[in-house]
Amino acid sequence: MNKCEECSYPYKILYRCKWEIYHKRWMLICSNCGKTIRKVYDETFKYGGNANYPVGFFNVKRINKDIRLV
Repeated sequence: MNKCEECSYPYKILYRCKWEIYHKRWMLICSNCGKTIRKVYDETFKYGGNANYPVGFFNVKRINKDIRLV
């Protein structure tokens, strides 16, 4: 179990996120904190994916481009 950096509760799945205050590094937060932060910092909020997978593991643009070539 990993702990959310915002609320300090243990969660099985954490998500990488950046927003106004923490725009330099990825914060690992739970989905509940992500929902509340997204409401407040909607314009600057960036979602970085599931923290259980490395950054760029699911590159949707590349997969979509490869499917078109087939």
